[in-house]
Amino acid sequence: MAQYLTITHPPLNSYPAGFVYIYSVFYYMTDHGANIRLAQCIFAALYLATLATVLWLYCHMNKVCRQGCHAHRSIVKPSMSP
Repeated sequence: MAQYLTITHPPLNSYPAGFVYIYSVFYYMTDHGANIRLAQCIFAALYLATLATVLWLYCHMNKVCRQGCHAHRSIVKPSMSP
């Protein structure tokens, strides 16, 4: 007689699982997972939004060098004008 593997785990509502609700929305948006192209576009948009948010935060913290940044000025030698 075959024995079955049983795994006991806590119910889903015992810890924060907001990702389950988010993925279920994606599941229904993509025709129950059939529209892979749409799912890829959704995740690409989320990735770009996350990247833009991180870069925006870095720029506002002056950690990313851009033209006129203090770190950039230390690399460029000052001109020797009289």
